[in-house]
Amino acid sequence: MWIKSRLGLNWARNFDPCGSNRAWNPYPRGGYGALVDRVNPLDFSHFLLWTGDLCFVAGLILMTLISASAAAKINPGAHVPMQFGLNGQPTWAAPRRFALLFAPALAAGFGLLLTFFAHRLPNGQLTKEAVSLGTSRVFMAFTFVLAHMVHLAFALKWLNKDKRR
Repeated sequence: MWIKSRLGLNWARNFDPCGSNRAWNPYPRGGYGALVDRVNPLDFSHFLLWTGDLCFVAGLILMTLISASAAAKINPGAHVPMQFGLNGQPTWAAPRRFALLFAPALAAGFGLLLTFFAHRLPNGQLTKEAVSLGTSRVFMAFTFVLAHMVHLAFALKWLNKDKRR
């Protein structure tokens, strides 16, 4: 019983009727107390929530840096291919600014939508919905960055081949 209460596993002792459900604080007079008061370190649902948030923010930053790097290599008046056919030729093109900001804007929209759904889940409960939302947010952030990199690599290759930069 003593070890359970010291590790914060005695939930009846730590339950706060006001609803905060504070975890056991090893630093009652400061130190890491504020973090431990807000998040139970044994709660995996918080880990999934914050990992998804971190991956989407990192993905958006990376996509912005990739777009800025590609913008330096493309003339301001050029049209960037947005879709390629099976023969390797572009089927349609868009102005440079739209083409470089389309994927980051799409990723931000999906990220905000999934973040809204993920933060509506009850805290402290590891459900199938929390696991699926957490893993899908990480996977989608990675997929958006990869798709943006591949698209810009093909577009720059085509622009360099035809000297249309």
